[in-house]
Amino acid sequence: RGGQQQSATLTIADRAKLYAPQGQGQNGENGPESSPSAAQGKLGITVQAVPQALASKGVHGVMIVQVKPGSLADEIGLAQGVVITELNKQPVTGVDQFNSLVGSLKSGQDVVFRVVDSRNPTAGGTYLGGTLP
Repeated sequence: RGGQQQSATLTIADRAKLYAPQGQGQNGENGPESSPSAAQGKLGITVQAVPQALASKGVHGVMIVQVKPGSLADEIGLAQGVVITELNKQPVTGVDQFNSLVGSLKSGQDVVFRVVDSRNPTAGGTYLGGTLP
């Protein structure tokens, strides 16, 4: 550019670790209620355990409590209040298990979610999918 030499700083790191949420404890835990760890870094969502009122209706999985604008989750239509019941044909049973499934996902991998609308859990599930950046 204009014949002048320029320099830049480049950081190569695991995206999930580089963009890990602020405010985690020293052990990396965020408490039992919600967990933005792997899901936040790779998918752009924060999840929590399904509320007891839904669980008593037979709905199992994790509920999305936050979606980062411009993230994969946002692009494929995942929204706050939606319950993820399956990830790549694997049943989702809780936050820790969900984070384990997400942690095993690799960049460029196709991802399919089976979701249920928490406002109408008896309406059946919907499948949403995309490719991890």
